[in-house]
Amino acid sequence: MEAGMRAVWTSVCALAVAGALSNCGGGGGGGGLGGGGVIDRIGSGSSGVRTGPADFNAELGRNYGLGAVGADAAHAAGQTGTGVTVAVIDTGIDVQHKDFAGAIAAASTDIVSGLAANVDDQGGHGTSVAGIVGARADGYDAVGVAPDATLLAVRSEYTCSPKCSFAYSDLANATDYARLQGAKVMNFSLGGDSIGADFQAALARATGDGRVVVAAAGNTGGANPINPAAWLAGVDAGGLGLAVGAVDATNTIASFSNRAGTAKDRFLVAPGVNVVTTANGGGTQVVSGTSFAAPHVAGAAAVVWGASPFLTGAEVADILLQSARDLGDPGTDAVYGRGLLDVDQALQPVGGTSVPTGTTVADGGAAPAATALSLGGAFGDALSRGTGLDRAMVLDAYGRPFAADLSARIRAAPAEDRLAGWLAPSGGVTTTRLDAATALTLAAPPEPDHLRLAPGEEAAAPRFALSTRIGATELGAARGFGLDRLTGLAASGHDGGGMVAGVTASPFTAMGGDGSALAAGQDIGNGIRVAAGFSQEGGGESALPAPERRLAMAEASRRFEGGAVAGLQGGRLSEGDGPLSSAGAGAFGFERPAATDFVDLFGALPLGPRSELFGRWGMGRTDGAALDGGLLRGGGDLYSQSFAVGTATREVMADGDRVAFTLSRPLRVNAGSATLAVPTGRTMDGTIVYREETLDLTPTGAETDLELTWSVTTGERQDLTLGGMLMLEPGHDASAAPGFAAGAKYRFRW
Repeated sequence: MEAGMRAVWTSVCALAVAGALSNCGGGGGGGGLGGGGVIDRIGSGSSGVRTGPADFNAELGRNYGLGAVGADAAHAAGQTGTGVTVAVIDTGIDVQHKDFAGAIAAASTDIVSGLAANVDDQGGHGTSVAGIVGARADGYDAVGVAPDATLLAVRSEYTCSPKCSFAYSDLANATDYARLQGAKVMNFSLGGDSIGADFQAALARATGDGRVVVAAAGNTGGANPINPAAWLAGVDAGGLGLAVGAVDATNTIASFSNRAGTAKDRFLVAPGVNVVTTANGGGTQVVSGTSFAAPHVAGAAAVVWGASPFLTGAEVADILLQSARDLGDPGTDAVYGRGLLDVDQALQPVGGTSVPTGTTVADGGAAPAATALSLGGAFGDALSRGTGLDRAMVLDAYGRPFAADLSARIRAAPAEDRLAGWLAPSGGVTTTRLDAATALTLAAPPEPDHLRLAPGEEAAAPRFALSTRIGATELGAARGFGLDRLTGLAASGHDGGGMVAGVTASPFTAMGGDGSALAAGQDIGNGIRVAAGFSQEGGGESALPAPERRLAMAEASRRFEGGAVAGLQGGRLSEGDGPLSSAGAGAFGFERPAATDFVDLFGALPLGPRSELFGRWGMGRTDGAALDGGLLRGGGDLYSQSFAVGTATREVMADGDRVAFTLSRPLRVNAGSATLAVPTGRTMDGTIVYREETLDLTPTGAETDLELTWSVTTGERQDLTLGGMLMLEPGHDASAAPGFAAGAKYRFRW
């Protein structure tokens, strides 16, 4: 052949007798040991004769490199590169080696002669490289990083006497051949100072087709990789190329290994010193060189791709770079580049995770940390029976599915501390009658803790409630009290006055919040009074707007001779954060306000000059469409009920004292269900697979509260209250032990 017709490349390792070193040529070839010379070391080898039983642990442990890069953990997880073809473009492969039984692709060939029969390795280098990629796990000799990958051996050297050399044109043909045969990963454990136009064009076609191409950085100890690693690390490779340097068993860069240099952003290191791999002729041998670091990375690409076949080549390469273990100077550096290959970490979520909520991966999702569902107290322990979220799935930044336990993202409403709420300061509530028809109630806000206020959050505003009567018309306005102070028994002058605040008020008006409220009432004769009210809380244009709540209601009541009162309320409650004081965020974010239509009956009956009987009962229907959002896919309407009945007697043990007993049930969901779509996987085309489960939203128990209080005036603007409460099935939890609270409260007013 004419000297000008072939551009000669040298392989990173030459055929050598066990224990000897052989020069593979000069000029900066990939993967050698020493200074200017390009040599690789092939040390002592084992016999090709197999004896004794298969020992998979011993096989796995022979090459320390597998443990160093986390391939052993990948194998234990069942990730072995199944379904991925890796092209080893080198000196061929020992087709008789038992570690390659069933591993060699039928399309393997000798690109120079064009004869598949000539693929058998004559130089030995390709066999050792191929073994690191995909030697089978059979309990003997060595095992590769991807032991179930398919090996497409493309023999490409035109001579191995005395050294193995390659031509640009043959490498170009080999690259095109591997691409056309469906190799998703290509390994080049060879190199030189320059790169021919035809070879470069073939590499561009391979990367343009989405193939991951891995190349050894070189064995001259240079500051930068040689070619083709240098070209593959550049922008022309489109993020599909990886350059690989060698480290020893202590993860220290090998003295012979070229450094990351200008290729640092796409440079990895892997074991390449005294690595045990398959030997030509059978058995194993000890080798050194970046030639043997590169196939660790090629095998890792096969493992990652086999675990997630839907990935693009660019994504596979990026995952390997993103998951590498940092070595040397913090971050990407000019010696180790992105760091040590870590196959195990590459199989873990990379770039954060999200809970899918849409039809496809492209629809996005919500971060698990931002995903939460807190059901209101009316639901009790409804979700304690299980949701299936412990067997859910999340996606990483590359759309790979991972098993996740999301059950902790659903929480029951925190138990109310009745005693603490009763004993809390009242905020300086003072009611003053301005005249016979007008009353003003004021409450100073608590002192703001400016250290705890978030940016944009404002301190609490003063609270007030003003009511006035003009003839037969009564008008009321409140800020910070809500409609429960302007309607119902409270507006009729009857209040349980016990430890549970507002026990005689409708729970639906209480859920309307303590924002701004307006009410108007009209006496129409015969003791009949009609009223209407509206309240709103949250929303607005503040830096941290609260979810909006709106309440619109109407009321009719009648006062009978003798002081008895009976009334009926009805209205609609709209909650922007979730039904019945629930709250959802992230994958449980509610898509629309929850609308609850409710009705309440209330009344009070004097039992004598000093005693009265009072009570109320209410029920609501919440639109099931409010349960639609994220993983919640709607459900049936929710029905809820609550009641309270009690007696109060004055002057029992002292002048001006009052004893009250109340039996009540907090608002409880009596009927309702929702559909929960639990993400469990994804298909190749990105469709999210869900498992739908029906959630029973009724709690297992029904809380019943019994309360007894005694209060007495002890002086001007001073009073003492003693109280006790027994709670049966607290939190609507049938398994909960009874709760008891007792306390004493002495209050000064001014």
